[in-house]
Amino acid sequence: MSNYLRASRCFTAKLAGLSCAAFLVFATPSVAQEISDSHLSVARATVKASGATSRFDLILPQLLQDVKTRFISNRPDLEAEITDVANEEAIAIAPRRADLEREVATIFARVFTEAELVELEAFYSTDTGKKLLAETDVISRQIVAASRVWANGIGRDLEINVTKTMNVRFGATVEAEEADAAADGTGAAAETQ
Repeated sequence: MSNYLRASRCFTAKLAGLSCAAFLVFATPSVAQEISDSHLSVARATVKASGATSRFDLILPQLLQDVKTRFISNRPDLEAEITDVANEEAIAIAPRRADLEREVATIFARVFTEAELVELEAFYSTDTGKKLLAETDVISRQIVAASRVWANGIGRDLEINVTKTMNVRFGATVEAEEADAAADGTGAAAETQ
């Protein structure tokens, strides 16, 4: 596995771990914390302004398509009927999206004070806040790309420096290319097995 892939996977795993940790911290209910109606109202406004739940807009349509596909694959002779029933049931269940909005607003209200939520909602309503929301995916992709370039560079430099130091200190003739070959299982050590 190349250093690039290793570093990329490591970064992705750490990012996923941080996301999970953040979710657990933010989603864990505080003991006996009462949330006032006004606090929850401001939290809902902040959730709406921040687009915090917009990424979930496609969940029901994707689930609907999955259900149709599974049912139709079992009974292709009932495709039209399955499609009609599945669409009807999806429309009937769609109002439950409000449950998600309420839960997310409650999470925001547990994490942020009412005053902080007012500030956040105001920020996300500004041109700068809207730009941040619009550009977040692009920024995230560019950050990941930059981290890959950085990881490749420091990985290369680390291998070069280890090779030089090993040669100077121990007279070892291990080169970075051989280290890569050994890591891939194609080096001399692998050949002797």
